[in-house]
Amino acid sequence: MFDVVHYVSGGAAGGSLRALCQGRPADWVVEVLDQLAIGPLRDIDLPAGLQERKGYLRRLFERIGETELYASLAAGIGLPELGATRPDAARALVWCGPQADEQLLLRAACAGWGERPLWVVDVGAATDGKVPRRAVGACSLDELGAAEQGARRLSDAARALLAADWERQLRTEYRLRICEGDQIVGCDEALFDPRLLAACPREFASAARVVGQVMGESPYLIGDSFLDYRLRELIARGEIEAVEAKVRLPFLRVRRPAVTITFADAGRGSARV
Repeated sequence: MFDVVHYVSGGAAGGSLRALCQGRPADWVVEVLDQLAIGPLRDIDLPAGLQERKGYLRRLFERIGETELYASLAAGIGLPELGATRPDAARALVWCGPQADEQLLLRAACAGWGERPLWVVDVGAATDGKVPRRAVGACSLDELGAAEQGARRLSDAARALLAADWERQLRTEYRLRICEGDQIVGCDEALFDPRLLAACPREFASAARVVGQVMGESPYLIGDSFLDYRLRELIARGEIEAVEAKVRLPFLRVRRPAVTITFADAGRGSARV
C-alpha cells in the first residue's frame, strides 16, 4: 500500500510529476490518459456511453492521421484509473490548474476515490510570489514543488459538490468543454472554428503555425489534436483550402480561399482578394 497516489493528466504533466516524485518509494504517480475536455461524456459509466466516447475519439485521431496516438490512449478511455483497479493508498493528491481537462479530472476523482482523504494541488494559485500557471504541464519542477507545499485537503462538502458536477457532466450531450472561472462549461465543438479561420492567411502557410497561433491566443487551453480535427472539418466544408488535405499537421499547408468580387458597373469586371 502506498502512502500517496498522485493523479495527473497525461502528457508533459505526467513526466514532470514523476520526476518530482523520484526517490519517494511511498508515492505513486497515476497518469490519466483520457482527454476529458473533448468528446462525449454522456453515460461513459455505462457500456453504450463508453463505446460512443471511444468511437468519437477514434474517428478524431483517424481524421488527423494519428491512429498510433489513439492506440496509445485507448486503454485509458473511461478513466479505468479511478475504477476497481485504482492504486491502494492512504490518500490521493489531484494535480490541476484552471483548465478543463484537469478540472474534470478533479471532479471525477471526487466521485470515484471513495471515502479516503483527497487533496488537491492547485497550480493556478500563486505560491511564494510565483506566477500562477494554467496547467500542471506548464510548471517547472521548482514550481511543482512549491505548489505541492500548498496542497489542501478537500472537505466532505467540497467533494460532494465536485462529485455532483461530475455526475452532471455524465448526463450532458456536449462534445467540448471549457473552464470559465471555477465552472466547467459545455460548448459546441465548432467554438474554435472562427479563430482558426481568422488565423489562416490568404497565401498557403503552415497549418501547424495556424493551430499554434490559436492555441497561444485563446483564453481557453485546448490541445492541438482537437484544433487539427476542426481544421480538417473546415477544409472538408471548403472554408479553408489545403495543398494536400490528408497529410499530418506538420506537413499540412492551408489558406483562406480568395474571395471574388464582381463589380456592379458594366465593363469593370471582377477581382480576387
